[in-house]
Amino acid sequence: MKWLVGLCDGITRSNPKTLARLAAAATRNELYHEVPLRYTESDGSVVEGIVDLLWREDDGWHLLDYKAGTNHPHGTGDEPLQFENLRHHYAQISLYAEGLKELLTEPLVDIGIWYVLPGLVVLWDVE
Repeated sequence: MKWLVGLCDGITRSNPKTLARLAAAATRNELYHEVPLRYTESDGSVVEGIVDLLWREDDGWHLLDYKAGTNHPHGTGDEPLQFENLRHHYAQISLYAEGLKELLTEPLVDIGIWYVLPGLVVLWDVE
């Protein structure tokens, strides 16, 4: 789990709750990294991607996509670019969520984006 140690190092101070959740899931062997996902939408289009982090807790499944580069909402003073980056990343994980909801036997509870460099985690409940 060397990859997990490296990633979690960036959020130790700024997001201890997220770190604790990931560490607990890893201890239970319920944390999955770089999970390939491929599904067909109702209109026939195929969605393919790699789910960065997927883990199970008592309430269901949780998805967290991480962005390790400098292209994150707080990485620039350009406010329109910040919003565009977040909107683009949310669209990506929303597609993943749609496929996972069909594949998982337990509910997908929330989805999120973890901007590793600033230690920012943005979460949305799944409806």
